[in-house]
Amino acid sequence: MFDLAAASTRSGLTRGVLLACVVAAGLASCVTPESNPPGPVDYPGWREDGQMHFGTRDFANTDLMPGGEDQLVMGLELYGAPEAAFLSVEFGLWTSAPYDGSLDDWFDSISGYPDEETEDPSIFVPTVEGSSSIEASLGLRKELALFDGFLRPYVSGGVSLLRARSFVATGAQGVEEGDTTWGYYGQVGLQFALTPNARVGIAWRAFEGQPVDLLGVSGRPDYRQLSFTLGFSY
Repeated sequence: MFDLAAASTRSGLTRGVLLACVVAAGLASCVTPESNPPGPVDYPGWREDGQMHFGTRDFANTDLMPGGEDQLVMGLELYGAPEAAFLSVEFGLWTSAPYDGSLDDWFDSISGYPDEETEDPSIFVPTVEGSSSIEASLGLRKELALFDGFLRPYVSGGVSLLRARSFVATGAQGVEEGDTTWGYYGQVGLQFALTPNARVGIAWRAFEGQPVDLLGVSGRPDYRQLSFTLGFSY
């Protein structure tokens, strides 16, 4: 027997469900894309590069900087910028001292004296004069990528803080004096790509600073520098 009341109830439920679906669809269509939560911001990429320097540094005033001709210099430069930037920011750390074929003596000359000690008092220990420098630089750099990045010439310049040191030593005994100055530097170089992330090249650098006083001698620790470079990207 057909139940008219039950059929009417089921029909009402069906219409209610359909009406709810229509209302939900209408509300969904009213939501605009702008009301959705924002996605991650696509920031421009960064170029990050560096290069190590190995070369010679010549101080113009060898009275102020004894042994200042053909000093061995080592340096590390790091530079980077957004991909679309015209210039990069460049930071460098440098140290130099006379080099006579012994890296041990070179490292000793950075902060102490070359090792000329002897336990035999009859052996003459020569008096050694020398100088060393430690430098930090900050500047701007413009680099070009030619021939699909194989050739990368660059020019840079900025300011440097240089700590100059002069010493006179006999054996392990001696006197020394250091002074700190600031000045301007300029640099030009050329790199050749070995791989997308490794390069070799050469660089020429000049520094002109303010006067310092070392062991009774006053002058400017200006220098010229020529170095072999190993470049890298990271």
